[in-house]
Amino acid sequence: MAVPHPGTDSSAVPSAPAQQAFDAAALAFVQDDLATAIEQLQACLQLEPEMDSASYLLALAYLRAGDVAAGQAGLERVASTSQNVMLRDVARSKLALLQRTAAGPSSAP
Repeated sequence: MAVPHPGTDSSAVPSAPAQQAFDAAALAFVQDDLATAIEQLQACLQLEPEMDSASYLLALAYLRAGDVAAGQAGLERVASTSQNVMLRDVARSKLALLQRTAAGPSSAP
């Protein structure tokens, strides 16, 4: 039986194909196979568009692959729409870090 992912409606359990795509994506992500991770996460989100954990992991995969714009857009989506408070807060923290990094070193003493 599939286990609900963080960020999804607490009563929702991902479909088996979505669960399989997410699991394959997570494995690819930790193996640094970002093209496969992105492809599998996109497939997962086609099946389960409200799966916040897949949206979050997709944003991280985009960032790791160097697509900052897509990664930031994904984090913004999770930060503004996720029903999972912890996931929403983590996305907001990552966004703040991206913004500080993009701003460069501070000129303050």
